[in-house]
Amino acid sequence: MRAMRRMYAAQLERAARRLERQAATDKAIHKVRQELKRARATLRLLRDGFGVTAYRRDNRLVRDVARPLSRLRDATVLIETFDRCGGPAGTLRETLCAERDLSRRHVRIRDMAASARRLRRVGRRALTVTDERLARADIDRGLKRAYRKVRAALARARERNTDEALHEWRKQVKYLVNQLAIGCPRASKRIRRLTRRSGELSDRLGDDHDLAVLCGKIELHLGTAAERGEDAVLQGLLRRLRRDRKHLQRQAFGLGRRLYASAPRRFRASLRR
Repeated sequence: MRAMRRMYAAQLERAARRLERQAATDKAIHKVRQELKRARATLRLLRDGFGVTAYRRDNRLVRDVARPLSRLRDATVLIETFDRCGGPAGTLRETLCAERDLSRRHVRIRDMAASARRLRRVGRRALTVTDERLARADIDRGLKRAYRKVRAALARARERNTDEALHEWRKQVKYLVNQLAIGCPRASKRIRRLTRRSGELSDRLGDDHDLAVLCGKIELHLGTAAERGEDAVLQGLLRRLRRDRKHLQRQAFGLGRRLYASAPRRFRASLRR
């Protein structure tokens, strides 16, 4: 567990350095967000060693650092998705660009420096946890907990079929992917396949989420687009995006049923083997 704790502190330090040294470019923000996702996944595996109170406090701090970066990422990807899907040049695209520029202004250099200091404090605090407490952490139990959450999120997404439920499922799948990669570096062929296919599932759910956000933007814009002649084009785009979403969701649910068919106890047994 000492090695995993050092890994967690190193992940936070790398994210802090990127926040300090790089401008808020799309590439730099993407790398920071990836590092923070890995750090939160590692923290989840160390949860029993850190204790619930410390885990919740530090998880909240790392999440709060990532939030403005996530908003910028979403605003940037929204424009890329709009262009890739054949969205017309016009006032809607101008609105999306304005929202992206506003998100960029919110990610200020001084705020990034302050976030870097917060991440370093979290990392230093993690290194002070005693070996006795750290020994309570159990990787198998942590992975089983992540797997159970994925199955629960899948069940909710199938039952409710809302954008929020689908997005939550995607987040839990991503956590499982990162935790398997961190906690099982020499995994069996079956676990490696589960990690790879779960990554593919996360990508499909991520694409669906991007389309869901874009559909929402188009629906809000339609009322003002009619008099400018954009309405018919956007209506056609909206119908196509909804068809694409149905296709992605069918793929995701089919893949999810196959990947997470085993009960959590059987999953944990496969980890031990």
